[in-house]
Amino acid sequence: MQITHERLATGLRTLWPEVELPAFLNVKSQQLLGLTRDSREVATSTDPAVFIAVPGVQADGRHFIDQALNSGAVLVLAEADDPSHEFSSDALQDQEHYSGRGQILWLPGLSRALGELGRLLFQVPDSLELIGVTGTNGKSSVTHYIAALSERLGCAAGVIGTLGWGRAGQLIDSGQTTPGPLELQAALGRMAQEGITRVAAEVSSHALEQERLLGCRVTVAAFTNLSRDHLDYHGSMAAYAAAKARLFKRRELELAVVNGDDPLARLMLAGLSKDVRVLACGEQEATTFRVLDWQAHAGGQRVMIATPDGERALEMGLMGRFNLDNVLLAMAVLYGLGEDLDALCNAAGELLPVPGRMQAIIRSDAPTVIVDYAHTPDALSNALNACGRTCRAVAMPIAALTMPRQGCGVSLAAGAIATAASGH
Repeated sequence: MQITHERLATGLRTLWPEVELPAFLNVKSQQLLGLTRDSREVATSTDPAVFIAVPGVQADGRHFIDQALNSGAVLVLAEADDPSHEFSSDALQDQEHYSGRGQILWLPGLSRALGELGRLLFQVPDSLELIGVTGTNGKSSVTHYIAALSERLGCAAGVIGTLGWGRAGQLIDSGQTTPGPLELQAALGRMAQEGITRVAAEVSSHALEQERLLGCRVTVAAFTNLSRDHLDYHGSMAAYAAAKARLFKRRELELAVVNGDDPLARLMLAGLSKDVRVLACGEQEATTFRVLDWQAHAGGQRVMIATPDGERALEMGLMGRFNLDNVLLAMAVLYGLGEDLDALCNAAGELLPVPGRMQAIIRSDAPTVIVDYAHTPDALSNALNACGRTCRAVAMPIAALTMPRQGCGVSLAAGAIATAASGH
């Protein structure tokens, strides 16, 4: 992450006006600095490096201050709050300990201020619409459909998630579903500079638990579904669900959209401010976007839905009933943001599969192959059922369903395809 001397100085003065900055930051300069939270990146940085030392989930960055300085860091921004008193010794607080090897700024509350600092450094505008999508399955599809529909309606949109961040077809890999607080703001700032005005971000339970969204202005929250996943981290389904529900407790929230067919949708909405508008999708009578009729066919699916503006017919070239849930969530989000319903219905008919999500490889001289990154038992079951329904509807032979990601055995998928296709 690159930032100028001047912008870093301005951000630090804004959040910590009482802290005396090193002399080189008091000189207005457009020279670039390289920001990193990984001490190993200091030595390889092409710009003078600033190491950010804060406690993490697996390690405390303050343990690597010496390593960063020895590798040439010109400045270290370190978390000053230290309940354990591990970093309060005279040796660590004494700047002479690091004489000639860069300087350290001990900043109180740095960990929780990283998002806000990043927002200032990377100039994320308040006008940027940020939509957070959480749930076990479907986050990538929903965010990409929100972006694709927005683009077709004339709104420049980007995504942040498992497949990367940026505009569709130009994604940059981040290595995480939801990047860290500083990296997240850098991505938002970069997209805003490129003219993007709406961003749909996948929000993982880890990100919510670790507060990576601090500094973000999430005005729309969407919930896909909840099934067994990440219990190695959360310990129980109750804790996992509670982590997901954090997205809906944000003060700045204006719109909440949920899958009304999921029993835990109510948990997401519990305690929601009365000022937040709520929309729901599904087959339940009380849902705002309700599925009245659904049929699979060779080209995708044909749907009739009830909406606040009356019944509408959808013709989509996407495979799988669960993909309809994803599209309806995306449509409801944009409808809640003021987009025209008829324009959304027309645009939905032009949606293409998200890479690796029920993506069909079709050749006239071979069986159709479906690629899907299902990584939970529920997602695998949905993918197999979708293949089975399509096969039965159009007598289409399917050769394989590939599962490139860990978590679902390929042998299980291969063995289940014949069962799904036969309807047993």
